[in-house]
Amino acid sequence: MSNMVREWLRILGLLPQTTHEDRVAIDREIEWVTGVDCDEALKQKMLTEEEFEELVKRVLKTRKEKQEFKEQMEKLFEDKRKKKKKKRKNAYVEAV
Repeated sequence: MSNMVREWLRILGLLPQTTHEDRVAIDREIEWVTGVDCDEALKQKMLTEEEFEELVKRVLKTRKEKQEFKEQMEKLFEDKRKKKKKKRKNAYVEAV
């Protein structure tokens, strides 16, 4: 993980909002956008502060959307498990 990314996040007050995985994703995104190592890209000012902030917001939004999707899927499958368990219980009671 990039020390420069961590420093920029700290300066912008965004560090507490990010996890290690978020910072790694930010590193990868910077490298993809600039085509060079994220530390080098930030040292050479290949991204403006606004572009960096937008990139961070995009990564955090993606994480939030993935988390919401995961929670929806867990709820959906939990509901199905409960129905299946109830159905098995009713079948057992009828058999007895």
